[in-house]
Amino acid sequence: MLTKNTALKEIHCEMNEIHLQGFSAMVNAMEQNKTLLYLPRMERDRAKHVKCLKDKLFQPSKSAVKSSAKGHKGKDGKKEHHHKKLRRTSKGEKKVAFADDVLGATGVEQNLMLLEEKWESEAQRLLKFLARNAQLQNDWRPGSLFSDLLLF
Repeated sequence: MLTKNTALKEIHCEMNEIHLQGFSAMVNAMEQNKTLLYLPRMERDRAKHVKCLKDKLFQPSKSAVKSSAKGHKGKDGKKEHHHKKLRRTSKGEKKVAFADDVLGATGVEQNLMLLEEKWESEAQRLLKFLARNAQLQNDWRPGSLFSDLLLF
C-alpha cells in the first residue's frame, strides 16, 4: 500500500506489536513512497519485541527445570541441583548440555544486540526517506521557486 498511495501524509501505527520484519517491510516500501511525511520509528514496539525475546530465550527449558527440581542429595545430605540435559550430536553421540551455559547466554546476548542494531539501521533509513519526502514537499509547494520553474 505504501508504495502506491500518494494521499497519505501520516501513518500512526505504533503499539501494534509490529516486529522487525514488518517494520523493515514498511521502510522498504518508503523507498518508493515520496509523499508520506510521518511514520513512527516504532520504539515501543521495538522495546516490547526485544523484551519478549529476552523473556523467551532466558527462560530455562522444561527438561532443565524438571531435572533441577528433582536434584539429588550430595555427600552432606543437602539437595544438589543440576541444570543439564542430554542431546545427541550429528554423529549420534550423547552430549551433556548445561542450561546455564555461559557461551549460550553470550550467544543470545549477541543475537539480541544484532536485533537492536538492525532495528536502529532500519529506523535511520526511515528517517532518511521521511527527510527526502519533506524536502520534496517543500520543493513542490505552489509558489516555490522549483514549482515556478516547472510552469515555464
